[in-house]
Amino acid sequence: MSNPYAALAGIALKTVSDTSKLNKIISLTQEIKMLSTVNLAISGVTLGVVVAGFAIVLHKLNKIDKKLDKISLQIQALDVKVSDLVKNETSKLIADVKRYVKHCITLIHQLEDLGWSEHLDTETSKLLDNIEVLVERILGKYLDRDGINVSLELAQCLQGAYANLLKAYLTKRYLQQKSLDYPALRLQTLISFSQQLCAPELLDELYEEYLVSKEHRFSEAEIDIILALYRYGCQQTSNNVNVHYEILKTTPVRQFKGWQKLLKASDQPLIWLEHRS
Repeated sequence: MSNPYAALAGIALKTVSDTSKLNKIISLTQEIKMLSTVNLAISGVTLGVVVAGFAIVLHKLNKIDKKLDKISLQIQALDVKVSDLVKNETSKLIADVKRYVKHCITLIHQLEDLGWSEHLDTETSKLLDNIEVLVERILGKYLDRDGINVSLELAQCLQGAYANLLKAYLTKRYLQQKSLDYPALRLQTLISFSQQLCAPELLDELYEEYLVSKEHRFSEAEIDIILALYRYGCQQTSNNVNVHYEILKTTPVRQFKGWQKLLKASDQPLIWLEHRS
């Protein structure tokens, strides 16, 4: 599958029998999103969840990597040299994504264990810059059908890694009472990633992929469900970080640290909901 929400879509297809039910689910999902479930970033209890998420990402990348040999053999029948070029270029992209994701994990651990420092600030900024360039490169190659054919999942993996690292970065600067103005500009980049991943021309490409899929014959209704979940997942990635930033801007540091203590002392997960008068 071209995106990690396909598995979730498969489950949804077993329970959703018509468009009206799907619309109700999407409507309910939007209501849940408005409640703004708050993950208090990369502090203590939540770190394990983030790292576990990255482990899943790396597992997905490894599966993509293993498919390269099969793709290469199919192309070899046409041209051995072209096959090698495609395989080498695709392998390099996957290797770069893996390297950046692993680097994100390392920096998140260091930010958690050591706190903010000038050195980590510089390293984090460099990695965020590199991820921005690579995401743009992957999206460009995905839409360039005359070039190599890459999986859109690579861009999604990087978007998730970028979001988690940015969230940790904002949190640690906030706790150190450093300005959030400059790193907050990255939020616009993250939102731009979501918009690009959901661009009409890209969704058209995804639609065609599912329509001609040899692994499973999807109906138009099924593809609509998959794309709806895909769009929601891409948008929610940036929304979560944006909501977290708004909380940091409006919450005194002492109160935020109190929330962290509650999280660490709690035997059960805590869900923070926006209060509406």
